[in-house]
Amino acid sequence: MTSVQPLSAKADTAQKTPYSPAALHDLVLASLDDDQAQEVVSIPLEGKSSVADYMVIASGRSTRQVATMAQKLAERIKHGGFGHVRIEGLPAADWVLVDAGDV
Repeated sequence: MTSVQPLSAKADTAQKTPYSPAALHDLVLASLDDDQAQEVVSIPLEGKSSVADYMVIASGRSTRQVATMAQKLAERIKHGGFGHVRIEGLPAADWVLVDAGDV
């Protein structure tokens, strides 16, 4: 027989499981490297901004590559347990912003 937690207990567990911004940063950099991003720049913002701990900027060779990198990054962040991300600019993919919270 399986054990079922009440919804409130699951929510409490999720809230008590903090993730490390450094771990999310590492995942972002690894994902961009796997997808052959170009000109990757990581800017540490910890202690300088309340918006995020890191800002990562990368380029791609084409709009198709940029769109694919953004979609794969969002999937990897979600599957890594860091939650959902917001993506802006994906339809045209001239530029894409992936908001992952602290990175």
